[in-house]
Amino acid sequence: MLSGKRGYEDNLGFLNLIAAVLLAPTILAIYSAIRRDHEAYGAFGTILFFVGLPVYLASSRALPMLSLSSQYASATTDAQRSLLVAAGQAMLAEGQSRAGVPLVEFACLVISVVMLRGKGFSKATAHAGILGTVLLMVVEIILTRVRTLPDWAMVIAVVAGLSMITWYFLVGRRLLQLGRL
Repeated sequence: MLSGKRGYEDNLGFLNLIAAVLLAPTILAIYSAIRRDHEAYGAFGTILFFVGLPVYLASSRALPMLSLSSQYASATTDAQRSLLVAAGQAMLAEGQSRAGVPLVEFACLVISVVMLRGKGFSKATAHAGILGTVLLMVVEIILTRVRTLPDWAMVIAVVAGLSMITWYFLVGRRLLQLGRL
């Protein structure tokens, strides 16, 4: 769940919302695969994810801005358009909330550590998840201090993103293998 130099100014994190929602069934599938090894920690990570996800979705500006956009498109008077523009500017001035993201990231870290200690997933899968989520947490900490990521932090964000893509691929492959058994 990255935000680059232009990130939220361009799309308000809409792609991150989609990715987070699509991750939900994957987290459930991972939990069913890891619960035999460490049920309590697997459940803890899964619960954290499903607490963080709705908080993140509810605090996002993407969906309300989409609604304002459609209202603006159907507005018939200049007064209506001005009011909707002011509402949109106020929402953008308030800034994009990242509430829930640390919980989602910490949940993925817990789940990756459980993968590392268990037998259901490879060590490479677990290490990719651990590296990716730790680096995403570093990016989150940086974003609490600055509005846009400096160039050196973008390098961290790119490595985090590549690690998470690797984790998604390895997890998906393993879940397909487990589904065949």
